[in-house]
Amino acid sequence: MFKDTLGPRRRRAVWAHVGGLLLIGTIIAGCGAPNAAQTSPAAQPTQPAPTTIPIAASDLEHGLACPNATGPIVDPIVVNYGADLFSVAADGGRQTPLTVLPTINRAYAPAWSPDGQTLAFAFFFSPADPTIAWLPMGMICGLDRQTGKGRILARGATPTESLEEASWTPDGQALLLTVMGYRFNTSNELTGADTQIARYDLQTASLTPLVRDASRPALSPDGRQLAFIKLDPLAANIEPVLMVASAAGGQPRTLLGPERGLRQFDTPRWSPDSQRLLVTASTVTAGKAPARSWLATLFGASTAAAHGDPANLWLVSVDGQQVQQVTAAPLDDPHGAWGPAGDQIVYVTTLGAVVSHDLSTKSERPLTEIGFAGLIDWSWQALK
Repeated sequence: MFKDTLGPRRRRAVWAHVGGLLLIGTIIAGCGAPNAAQTSPAAQPTQPAPTTIPIAASDLEHGLACPNATGPIVDPIVVNYGADLFSVAADGGRQTPLTVLPTINRAYAPAWSPDGQTLAFAFFFSPADPTIAWLPMGMICGLDRQTGKGRILARGATPTESLEEASWTPDGQALLLTVMGYRFNTSNELTGADTQIARYDLQTASLTPLVRDASRPALSPDGRQLAFIKLDPLAANIEPVLMVASAAGGQPRTLLGPERGLRQFDTPRWSPDSQRLLVTASTVTAGKAPARSWLATLFGASTAAAHGDPANLWLVSVDGQQVQQVTAAPLDDPHGAWGPAGDQIVYVTTLGAVVSHDLSTKSERPLTEIGFAGLIDWSWQALK
């Protein structure tokens, strides 16, 4: 029998590795969805009638099935709104809820397949074992773009193995995943977790370990290089660093670390030509009070207390020699995705709008109202 010995504070920390969405869901549930008076004009979410057969809530709650989408996924940008996924048109003219999940479930980290016809995402559920029902577990689900039908793409080999953060191989035959293996002591108390990046073959369901103590895998479109975030045990505070290795995890090298004036790296994303990475990073130094974001001002709390130091989006050349700041001002937990031509990105911040950014002119415009958060992806292929 497993025991929940974490207590409220550490239990929230376990949830935090799926993106901190408990706080977001609480704020949205308590405050309601933002209205048009709060931000610049943008399209409001539409509410399409479901066109796929609903899945039993009990099956979703315990990870026995994947949800269906509300219908075909017409638009290319997908992002979190609370615990669900929304699609957004490239011009911001339409926002469509893709999932309507039971309260216990969360969809996170959308990732389009190379052909743009399957949307993978991490699906978190409560284990069927009531003694560990408090511990969120993840598997990878897929939504068919033409029909909206959901299916299980990958799941853990044991009840305490969580699969998260999918990145497709260029041929669409495998996924690179973050694998969380939770550890328990002889008294069946949770003592920690082993994190690794592994390759999951979709045909054989075999899992091949690639990199230990790493997360946020991103395989380059040419299939040659794997970018990821890894904790540096030699750093004073065990800082995460941005690393690049071969597709099989060999010959790893640090691309960026604290010695370059950046820290708290997150969510690397490859450009379409595999020559640059878009990455989240902070420049706030230890001991320095971070600036307050609009979210902190609105709710009267410091950003550092809620989500860590403010951060920017950065462009990094594949050799690490060229580093360019993309966003002008520090943001609250930003995450970005590349457009198909490589001259444009979209990004989202905590409870912020989805923003389009032109890399040449540095001009920006919101595509949505505020309220979105989490990770974001943009399909480079059209609906067939």
